[in-house]
Amino acid sequence: MASPISSTDINLSSPVLHRPIPLGEYIDSYFSNADTIKSIAWKMLKILDKLYQLKNRQIESVVLFNMTRDTFEISGNPGHYSITIANQKYYKVFSTIGEKENLSRVAYIVHSLRHICEGPTPPELDNLIVKLSSSKYSVKDALRHPFFTGQIVGIKRPLSLTPLEEKLSKLTKEHFALVCASGELTCFFPRTMAACCKILGGRGSSTVYSINAWRHGAKKTHEVAVKAFSYRSGFLYEKAVADDARAQCPGDSDSLPSFPIDSFTFTRKTKEDFLLKHLSGLEQDRYFLVSDLAACDLNTLLTNNDLGLRHIHLIAKDLFSQLEKLYDAGIIHYDIKPGNVLVFTEKIADGKSSLLGVELCDFGISYSPRVRQEDYCLPDPPTTRHYRAFDLCDGIPTRNVTEIHDGKETFVKRKVLSRSADMWSVGATLAELVTKSPIFPGSKDSRQLKEIKEVLGLQDFSDPSSEAGTIKASLRNLFSKKGNTEIKKLIRECNTDVENLIDLITRCFATDPERRITAKEALEHPFIKGL
Repeated sequence: MASPISSTDINLSSPVLHRPIPLGEYIDSYFSNADTIKSIAWKMLKILDKLYQLKNRQIESVVLFNMTRDTFEISGNPGHYSITIANQKYYKVFSTIGEKENLSRVAYIVHSLRHICEGPTPPELDNLIVKLSSSKYSVKDALRHPFFTGQIVGIKRPLSLTPLEEKLSKLTKEHFALVCASGELTCFFPRTMAACCKILGGRGSSTVYSINAWRHGAKKTHEVAVKAFSYRSGFLYEKAVADDARAQCPGDSDSLPSFPIDSFTFTRKTKEDFLLKHLSGLEQDRYFLVSDLAACDLNTLLTNNDLGLRHIHLIAKDLFSQLEKLYDAGIIHYDIKPGNVLVFTEKIADGKSSLLGVELCDFGISYSPRVRQEDYCLPDPPTTRHYRAFDLCDGIPTRNVTEIHDGKETFVKRKVLSRSADMWSVGATLAELVTKSPIFPGSKDSRQLKEIKEVLGLQDFSDPSSEAGTIKASLRNLFSKKGNTEIKKLIRECNTDVENLIDLITRCFATDPERRITAKEALEHPFIKGL
């Protein structure tokens, strides 16, 4: 081994190595550049590729024994370094871990090289590091990666960078790049997650962040929203339902709910390979769904604005239109509330914004008939408490079903899932657009049913034929007290449009789910058609 090199002996460029030294010593003692990293990574992969060509019928894969940075030796001139195996002994194993294990270790070595690189590094290098850790990536795939072929960025970078290249260079220096499952989107995570990522919402097992991403097809950076899951099961279920909904719902994206556009995982293995275990807020495994970034959600919009009838009309029309398409596909959302309704705006003069529309999001407890039922994780009772339907306050109804097992008939209880629960939640959301706070603010599950009866005037209610009139009178009284100035004035004037709004919400609040308005009927309601 060579004697330790002091800081005054460190070369600021790739040195000439007259004798082989361990690659780990090279990384600890010298600086490098993108071309040198490309040469070293290529030659390591070629060594692995050559080893895999030794496979025969008895050998499935080859794995180097305890492969580390010092498994390889480096010598020669910069740009033409020779890479060899320091110890020619390797183990032949009868398993499929060989190639995956070796590639993840190569990713670790390349990541170490990246940290000693002078000047900007091409985005393809970060992409390569992520790809090498993927369980679906092979040595052959790695050798065809754009980092080596120069399909995206050539070997030599221009002396003057464009504004976009400067932004990308800064992002790759200050962030870790993680490529999404589609390969079309690269997300940039800051080194200190909690300090640099804007938290948009979420609680419990998931949190939503705002981060930068690079869209390869459009060749531009933009902000996206990423929903981070603590548990793989919740991530897989929501992804499956959202993918199914996207496939089943017709129409252009502007008239559909907000579905995730991509996904990626960030596991313990990823953190070890890429030295990301120091990221604050990501100490545990995380699974991410990526979505387009909205201006805000309805909760935020209500906090800062008084909404008029035209705003409420636009929001109601969008919600019912999107629900109709979900129901045609057999999908029930089961968690409609202002926090799960995204708001999209357009900037106009004087720094103000106009409302373009809203989109439903968050399919974490939604139901789809095409997603495996054993994976279905609908809580009982479902829906956030303040938006829970009258008939679900005591839990999801069940019915006895006859099933035949081994030639014998048995009776089993099955949950009765109904889209009418969503219509109640929409009614509660529309009412909140007027009052700016939940109209059924039950403090706990056991009190929610009593809260609904008190607000709607149904505590002594026994006549179904007069239910609608009782609810209308209660809503009119509530809106005249808690509504904004415009709503209060229209109620005093007995305005037709505000009366139609009260009627629409009343029909959403029918206590019998069979008599509750449907999304299709709501789109034909005078409030939606006539305003």
